Amino acid sequence: MTERRQHVRLAERHKVRMSIRSLPGGKPATSVNLSGWTEDISVGGLRLTSRKKLPVGADLDLHVELTHPLETFDVAGKVVWCGAHTGGRSVQAGIYISASPRKAFIEWSRMVTRRAGYADPI
Repeated sequence: MTERRQHVRLAERHKVRMSIRSLPGGKPATSVNLSGWTEDISVGGLRLTSRKKLPVGADLDLHVELTHPLETFDVAGKVVWCGAHTGGRSVQAGIYISASPRKAFIEWSRMVTRRAGYADPI
């Protein structure tokens, strides 16, 4: 099986607070605030664990709280997959990090590449 990942993944666990901005098809979402934990992060996205299932295609506003060093990031994302996690008490979801707003995406990209030990891509 060939690896299809575009970006290096870092297995890091960080707190995530999120709200669903819109549902699949652009339908507005009622105010839904959720929380979870990252399982891994990359320039292009993250995998997270949550207690609530996230609708595939939903647009999210994410607040990620990193540790060591303490940093916070507010980025936009889209749910690309979601499924039951081992044990069935939580779900995992793959989130694509949107390039908009551009400044937030650049800051996220720089943080991930720095934590991975690579030179600044920008």
